Amino acid sequence: MSVTRAGRSALFLIVSLPLALGVSGARAQDGDDSKSRVNESRVNENRVAFNGDWVWNPDLSDNADRQVERAIRAAGGVPGRGKKRDKKSKDKSPYKYKGGPASHKLYDYLSYDEAFRFDYAGARVRIAYSDGFTREFYSDGRSRSASVSGGEIRDFSFASWDGAVLYVEARPRDGGKTSEVYRLIDDGARMRVEMELRPLSFGAGVRLSRVFDRRVAGRE
Repeated sequence: MSVTRAGRSALFLIVSLPLALGVSGARAQDGDDSKSRVNESRVNENRVAFNGDWVWNPDLSDNADRQVERAIRAAGGVPGRGKKRDKKSKDKSPYKYKGGPASHKLYDYLSYDEAFRFDYAGARVRIAYSDGFTREFYSDGRSRSASVSGGEIRDFSFASWDGAVLYVEARPRDGGKTSEVYRLIDDGARMRVEMELRPLSFGAGVRLSRVFDRRVAGRE
């Protein structure tokens, strides 16, 4: 049986076209995979940039005591004089509202602590304060409780990333909640932490923005 020249051309197109499309599709898939790996690497680098020691910058931060009083007024209350201190007490804190029951400890760390270490590794984030209080939480759906000086307290935290911004929600022991947002600013030289704290005993949330400077070795 003979095949005309036109028939041979048509046959060639029928055979070669699917092969060409297959090769083109494979190259496109390889390109997409490569872009995805680059993006994942870039996102991971941005999150690793959070790692290090951070020191509170009071000039760029809200005053926690004032924000607590605003919340008290917003709920219809009248701010008190704060806690009374015995002259022999070891508590020399200059803060009016720092301290209180153990169930409020997490609120104190978020509102008043002046330094912490941030450690990101994969889905896990750990924030450690100077006295041993440590928060550890995961962005893969796991929840973890914070510990203080090796003892477990039931403050559960949940985390999620949106690019290079970390969102954290916590459930302190008193039955209240916190919402926290961590982001780097000033080309990574500073970290801003914006939060809303809602202790169960408060009728309104405490909104607070705190800025921390990156601690660089050799500079204090």
